[in-house]
Amino acid sequence: RISLGVFLPPALVLFIGSIFLPETPSFLYGSGNITKARETLQKLRGANANIADEFVSIERDAKESKKYGKPSQQLRTLLSRPFRGELVVACSVAIFSQFTGINSMLYYTPELFKSIGGDSGLVQAIAVAAVLLVGALTSLCLIDRVGRKPLLIVGGILLLIFQIATSLVLRYNFDPYDPAGLSSTTSHVLLGLICLFTFCFGWSWGPLGWLVPVESQSQATRSAASTMSVIMNFFAVFITTQFFLPMLCTMQWGTFLFFAFFDMAMVIFAWFLIVETKGIPVEDTRKGFQSHPYWKKFAKVAVTE
Repeated sequence: RISLGVFLPPALVLFIGSIFLPETPSFLYGSGNITKARETLQKLRGANANIADEFVSIERDAKESKKYGKPSQQLRTLLSRPFRGELVVACSVAIFSQFTGINSMLYYTPELFKSIGGDSGLVQAIAVAAVLLVGALTSLCLIDRVGRKPLLIVGGILLLIFQIATSLVLRYNFDPYDPAGLSSTTSHVLLGLICLFTFCFGWSWGPLGWLVPVESQSQATRSAASTMSVIMNFFAVFITTQFFLPMLCTMQWGTFLFFAFFDMAMVIFAWFLIVETKGIPVEDTRKGFQSHPYWKKFAKVAVTE
């Protein structure tokens, strides 16, 4: 009951906050509420900010997006060759964010510590969840200051390091045939590594795994890409959580090297293929793909209307 009850306060905060969350200027303009769209944009940018140019961009983009207004049309647009970059980024970031192994650790921390000779693991699970919360709060201070791409790269490197360190601790300190399991010192070291891993995930691939797939889209593909990224995210959650315990039983410490491989792939993907969206209005996200060294060969192909 306590384990389920602790989720009630954040759920209430989310529900109450959603009541006061304003619609975006782009959505309001597309819905015909032009005056409200201008007022909302002015409120977001500040009372003394000049929003004329940005509002013109919103107006232009809203008119253009009418060509792709229906979900089926947006999906066809997303799957077309000129939007190959948006499709790959939306799906890959969502999948990579789960193949860090984060949910496997969060779901099975109690079972993990039990299987290696620890106690029930409930205290460790609470500690890991608390660290994840701190990491998520840290991301609020970093995302708009540092940018999305640097956080993905640095976060991925740190996740890789902590996954390898965790596998080495288990490799040289855990004997599956020893009923005594891990020593108290090794258990604390392992918990520390998992907490560091979770903290780094909390300010990098955790929030950005949801933010980047949406921010990378123009109005022509945003709805379809959001849906696609959520589907890929939940599919990856299902795969990783279903196979984590069997992998832990058979591969043991190699399980963490398995996820470390994906951490390395994430870093390479973010370094070469992610388009930075910090401070970029939704109306201009397409330009990032059109000027990207790799994606531009797809993005500059004329869209058949």
